[in-house]
Amino acid sequence: MDPYITALYQIVAVGQKTNSYKFALWRALAHLAPTRSMISKLDLSQLFVEYYWPLELQYHIRQGTDPDKDPIVMKRIRELAVSGTIALGETFRDFQKKSGSGYEKLIPKIAAEAFDDVIPRFHIVRGASIEPKLYTFTGKVGATGNTIELTTSGRHFLVDYGKLVDYVAIAGWVRFTEDFTSAPKLHDKIGGTGRQRRAVSQWRRPLWEIQNGKCFYDESHDMASPEVDHVLPWSFVLEDKTWNLVLACRKCNNEKRDRLTDVGSLERLRARNGQIMKGDLQASGSFARHFAEWHLRDLSLHIEGLYGQAAADGFPFWPERAGAHSRIIGGKLPT
Repeated sequence: MDPYITALYQIVAVGQKTNSYKFALWRALAHLAPTRSMISKLDLSQLFVEYYWPLELQYHIRQGTDPDKDPIVMKRIRELAVSGTIALGETFRDFQKKSGSGYEKLIPKIAAEAFDDVIPRFHIVRGASIEPKLYTFTGKVGATGNTIELTTSGRHFLVDYGKLVDYVAIAGWVRFTEDFTSAPKLHDKIGGTGRQRRAVSQWRRPLWEIQNGKCFYDESHDMASPEVDHVLPWSFVLEDKTWNLVLACRKCNNEKRDRLTDVGSLERLRARNGQIMKGDLQASGSFARHFAEWHLRDLSLHIEGLYGQAAADGFPFWPERAGAHSRIIGGKLPT
């Protein structure tokens, strides 16, 4: 067996970690190795921001064993979002391309702050240095331009087994993150596999009939331009099951976006789904097919659990209100 396979296993699966930086560093090294043997902190910084961007802004997934000590890269991204420098829903690529976005300042800041612990401790597992090493590093603390130099054999391993390294690093990252969340589709979220929303407009007509042409969130609103909405945010569930879809007016849909609705709306969703399951509310066969798997399981409890976990992960509420999080107790909805 290639000794680097053993090193990969030891670092990913055996060593204790306070955050997910070692997984990110494995992925970054595998990504950069085909084009260079000298890798700077600035090179790493760009990839780390790309990896952690959706975890902070889209999925709200904690990445440190101490909830009050998030990784620096997530803190810096969050600061830009709070200040309005990052627009709501803005992707990393859009931010990177936008003139005057702050990207040029963010990358060197991350380079100076994020790597002084993970780079020298990468090869340390349970207090002991392991062999063989992927790289050597003699940089200075707090410097942005320091480089790590891949060993010849280490670079060959990363190039030859890059896809394996990436997959194992993501798997370890997922396992680490499972200690902090029960959020679904963690491998897709952390791996950045690009799961796309499907066209849900096909459900506009059956939802119109089920809701009698009224907005799910406010029946008094104008429904001249109805839109299909995910009650549990798509960015949390990463799927388009019809039991999570409702018809909303454009105003409500635009305001809600990837936020959690209030408990009252959630209860109405659960009640509607129960009526469909019992046959008391008619839905077309194609719309009802996503309910079939729940005849022997409790869909209502599933939705309740997802809602509670999304709230625990920090998804914002709509409409925003003081004390909204207090409505969730121990991950459960109040009875």
